Amino acid sequence: MHYSVFECLLDAQGLRRMKAAVKRVIRPKADRVRFYYLCSSCVARTEVTSGAEVLVERDGPVIV
Repeated sequence: MHYSVFECLLDAQGLRRMKAAVKRVIRPKADRVRFYYLCSSCVARTEVTSGAEVLVERDGPVIV
């Protein structure tokens, strides 16, 4: 079993592209993918314990 969490800042087009990309690689009977939408007040309350802050826009695509 493998669990992963990815945090992404996406506009509407980026979200559509990500969903399409995920749909191409998952196995619908075995995999489960969830998209959680955070409101701006939820994002403002996000706590980061270590590592670089990731809630900033980056130039160019980020491939995970």
